[in-house]
Amino acid sequence: MAALCVCRFARRGWLWKGALAARRDFWSRFRKEKEPVVAEAVEEVKTEPVLVCPPLRSRAYTPPDDLQSRLESCLKEVLGSSLPSNWQDISLDDGSM
Repeated sequence: MAALCVCRFARRGWLWKGALAARRDFWSRFRKEKEPVVAEAVEEVKTEPVLVCPPLRSRAYTPPDDLQSRLESCLKEVLGSSLPSNWQDISLDDGSM
């Protein structure tokens, strides 16, 4: 009976050691496949940002060529036929028109 117990213990020990060895082989395979990751030295190239600004606006006002005729036609619409010949001299504060 003692021999039987020793045999069972020996078998269990062998199985246990076999399972450990199999587990170790299983996990070590993944460890061996991993290669150390080497970060490549990236060379940073600093460039100045390209800022494209719109052209500056001219502050000199150039009125349209036909401004006088446009203004005269607008005044004729508002005042009608009572527009005097000297329409440029009409005061805007004058309420008689």
